[in-house]
Amino acid sequence: MHDLLRCLGWHIVRRESPFPGKRSRLWLDDNAHKYETRSSWRVEDAHNVLTENTGTTAVESLFLSLPEKEVICLNSDPFLTMSKLRLLKIWNVNFVDVLLSYPSKNLRLLEWHECPLESLYSWFTSELLLVELKLPNSRIERLWDVSVYQLINTLVHMDLSYCRYLIMTPHLGAVPNLETLILEGCTKLLDVVDYSYMHHPHLVLLNLKGCVSLRKLLEMMNLTSLRTFVLSRCTNLQEFPQIMGNMDTLELYLDGMAFGYLPEQLRGLILLSLKGCKNLQKLPLSICSMTSLKFLYLSSCSSIQTLPEDIGHLEYLEELDMCETAIREVPESISSLKNLKLLCFHGCAELRMPYILPGLISLRTLNLGGCNFAEGDITDETGIGTLISLQSLDLSENNFSSIPESISKLPELREISLRGCDNLELLLGDPPASAKNVDIRGCTMLTNCSDEWLRLASDEGLRIRNFRKWDYRRPLMSLSVQFDEFHETSCPLVIRWLQESPHINIQIRKCFDFKLMLSPLQFGRPFHFSSSSFSLSFVLFVFAELSRTPGRSRRLV
Repeated sequence: MHDLLRCLGWHIVRRESPFPGKRSRLWLDDNAHKYETRSSWRVEDAHNVLTENTGTTAVESLFLSLPEKEVICLNSDPFLTMSKLRLLKIWNVNFVDVLLSYPSKNLRLLEWHECPLESLYSWFTSELLLVELKLPNSRIERLWDVSVYQLINTLVHMDLSYCRYLIMTPHLGAVPNLETLILEGCTKLLDVVDYSYMHHPHLVLLNLKGCVSLRKLLEMMNLTSLRTFVLSRCTNLQEFPQIMGNMDTLELYLDGMAFGYLPEQLRGLILLSLKGCKNLQKLPLSICSMTSLKFLYLSSCSSIQTLPEDIGHLEYLEELDMCETAIREVPESISSLKNLKLLCFHGCAELRMPYILPGLISLRTLNLGGCNFAEGDITDETGIGTLISLQSLDLSENNFSSIPESISKLPELREISLRGCDNLELLLGDPPASAKNVDIRGCTMLTNCSDEWLRLASDEGLRIRNFRKWDYRRPLMSLSVQFDEFHETSCPLVIRWLQESPHINIQIRKCFDFKLMLSPLQFGRPFHFSSSSFSLSFVLFVFAELSRTPGRSRRLV
């Protein structure tokens, strides 16, 4: 919401009554510090209603959200007189010296960060109309007693994330219409043995990420509506449960798990994320039958050396991330993935350059950085010049001295990264007409390239960064140059650029804080030479060189 609309709402509500406790809404939010000079009344009104217990049945919404923690001392329970309260949010506020009862049976939203209560037994009754319950970082140990729970048909969303004292999962039989359950970071949660989890008809999201003490799940779960299931970093979980029902729309996150294999009965899925599963050695053959799979993430699975030969059967696969794995060869069937848009092998030091690229007609992002490719490994024969949809190409941190000229024929290519290619010497041919960004930081051996690489491809220009051995006799058209480390040998180069280039922006880092502004009359047009810092000796050198030109005004700031 725009700040002006927020302020307008505050003023409209303030006109409801001269007494804050008789207004429908009270705010003490985390943006209060922005308006302290013109609307400090908001802070005073909300604070006084609580401390003086002046709230009435007119109050329907109370938001207490502060940028820093604050302790508020109460003489009595301020919520007893707010029987029509529907929305309550408490963040960075601690109440002391009072035992709080449930705010209101009309409450729809209860969001209380760091709630000090250990249980909410007395709060949950059959008359409750709560829709969202959010108690992150609270001291809750259990929500309600399984033997005496009441049905809460209205509750849809429950967030108990980072409740580090929670030892038992809430009984879902009490909330038959629950759609979202977030238990992320509940580090003392031991087991999920509640059979209400087994056949929950409406649960869409179940997040158990980071429940490091979790040892056991139900052997079988029939969650027909489940769309997102997160078990990432449940490092003590020994077996994966069998999920019954339709899984063709399920997103399954198993990042950082400790098991060494996946069950063969795993099927369906639209997304499978196994990032950082360092003990996982191979994928089950059944994965090739997941025809609905669109996203497969295996980055940092350092024990995986191969992919299934029939991975090409995943006809709807759009993203395949194999970064920092031990993979050596790519199956030929991968060329059948006509819908693949992202393919990443960054950091796969043992990888042989795949010759399966021509079939990837939809590929937009290709990352082959850090693969130790030498001269001759990436050639036109690999089919890299046939990727007609490619927009981003990462060849950084490799050992070749040149790149194939066929890259210049890619019609959609916008970004090329050659960063850290220490042996790169030449950039031959013309760059792609659509190129906007060329990153050659750390290419210390690069001495020359075609003039076309320096021409503007768009209004944003071409960025070439951090080169030491450039042939400064080459003319520049329009260029933005960034020196991460500036060397004295680059001074003549910069002087020539300043004198001859019609538009240029030069950035230099790691020196003193100076700014050099030269008169527009000196070169017939304005230009700006900026730096987070550069040495005084360089400034004087540039000033002296420019001063040699007679009959021109100069200005040093």
